Amino acid sequence: MPSNVRGPQFVFRISKNKDLMTALQTALIFAVYMIISVGLMCYLERDWTNIDGAYFAIATVSTVGYGDIKPTSDGSRWVAIFMIVFGITIVFSAVAGVIAHGLAPITKYGRALMEKAFPLKAVDLDGDGGFDFYIPRAAPIYYAQNLLPTIVLFFAIQMASAGIFVAIDPSNTFGKWMYHCIVTSTTVGYGDVPNATQYGRLWSCFHILISVAMLGEVITNIGELRAQRHDMLQRVRSFMTQVDGPMLDRMIEYAKKLRPLVKRDNLGLMETEFILTMMIDLGIVEIDKMRPFVKQFRLFDVDGDARLSHANVEAAAKMDPKKLREGMQARVTYAVAMNEKAETEGWAAKLSQTEARVKNLEARKEQLERAIKESDADRALAA
Repeated sequence: MPSNVRGPQFVFRISKNKDLMTALQTALIFAVYMIISVGLMCYLERDWTNIDGAYFAIATVSTVGYGDIKPTSDGSRWVAIFMIVFGITIVFSAVAGVIAHGLAPITKYGRALMEKAFPLKAVDLDGDGGFDFYIPRAAPIYYAQNLLPTIVLFFAIQMASAGIFVAIDPSNTFGKWMYHCIVTSTTVGYGDVPNATQYGRLWSCFHILISVAMLGEVITNIGELRAQRHDMLQRVRSFMTQVDGPMLDRMIEYAKKLRPLVKRDNLGLMETEFILTMMIDLGIVEIDKMRPFVKQFRLFDVDGDARLSHANVEAAAKMDPKKLREGMQARVTYAVAMNEKAETEGWAAKLSQTEARVKNLEARKEQLERAIKESDADRALAA
């Protein structure tokens, strides 16, 4: 009875761990692939051992393809086609992902140690004690520092593998086996270093899986580092950008496009508008990607007060979707017209103010001219 109770709980605990479930599913798919592939190839190629079949299957699915053993009949070639198509597209990508995921904590820990030893310079703009951004290093130094743990781990694995190959088959030197390991890890697979022993081919199965997955992890790291550096540079640019007149004009236009329902008082941007439009102007977000959210807000803002409340949401839920959309379009059209009218009236008011100032200046000019003439007349009489 206790086992009946604990069993489901155990399954539930496992199901909560997504990474473990992914690894188990991948292992099951890989095991099925290997059993079918090795079984069929060994049946069709009578002189192959199970290790030869596994060696061929791993070299095929990883795209290494040494070419030292190969299909010799039409039947085994058709099986090889199945192994290539199904193995490369489905099986190996999943297996490499799981292995790379297992190696990732090692390289991330190494990068953390490097960052601790050589910390970035932090900048506190407002003096509140918190760091606003870090000054990124030059690209060569940045990539070299962050990729060093990955490179060290990669060569450590290759050197250890070369040592195992030497122990299994001392007919080749350590240098030749190291060359073989590097060529294998990059999936080039020249096949010029003979690996004819059964134990050597068995170890190759493990070496290929680990090394090729490591190569994928290196490529993934480069992509992550590139994205991380881009974000760092973007953050620096965000803090260091000085807002000028033309930029503020662009940001106001963005705000008008995003929020046409808001009646503008020509006093500038509010704080939230500044944040959003600044991100748009700097290219952090695209205005087209924000429009769906703006439209959704307008759709539920049934009373048109530019605020979304529980009453709005409840009222929108009871309305016919067609009438809801028509109401939104009417509110937007009206708001745009009112904003244009307000802008026109604002410019007209500014124009009238300017004309009044011009008239005042002209009146003052006439007063000065009269004062000058009177002063000249007085001087003439005195003379």
